[in-house]
Amino acid sequence: MRTKVIITVVTMALLGLATACGGDDGGGTSVTDTPAGSKAAESETPGGSATATPSGTQAPDKPPAVDGEPITTDSGLQYIMIEEGSGDSPTELDMVLVDYTGWLAPDGPKFDSSIDRGQPAGFPVNGVIPGFAEGLQLLKPGGTIRLIIPPELGYGPSGSGSVIPPNATLIFDVTLIGIQ
Repeated sequence: MRTKVIITVVTMALLGLATACGGDDGGGTSVTDTPAGSKAAESETPGGSATATPSGTQAPDKPPAVDGEPITTDSGLQYIMIEEGSGDSPTELDMVLVDYTGWLAPDGPKFDSSIDRGQPAGFPVNGVIPGFAEGLQLLKPGGTIRLIIPPELGYGPSGSGSVIPPNATLIFDVTLIGIQ
């Protein structure tokens, strides 16, 4: 079962792996496409973009090397804090604005990127896959994190469309631009 996200000019991305998955014509995969029985959300983010990614910038096709060893949370999510940021972290009830790139582990391919689209993504924290939602709550505005999301916190045995295979581990680099 999939829930398609309502998209505004400001938002896209994590709520729709649309660029790599067939555009926003209804045929794509979405981070809110969750396994049966899981909660998915539809979202429309109001307002304008606080920060836009420069057009013409492309995210790397494979995850770049980052310094540090991953920390593993009780749920099994692994993360490396690339840049700390400052202020309050979002809660599961907040709306966030982020830039991100997602790859299949261990080294690609890239399956989605707000950077490639030149638009940050806005969505509710509780409207994305569990590993991404947990990772967002570790960030502070201005911070960047590498998330290594095991299948049970991502799409599980179902995968998602033709882009995310069953039992895939996902890698995301995420920068929290702000909490809305």
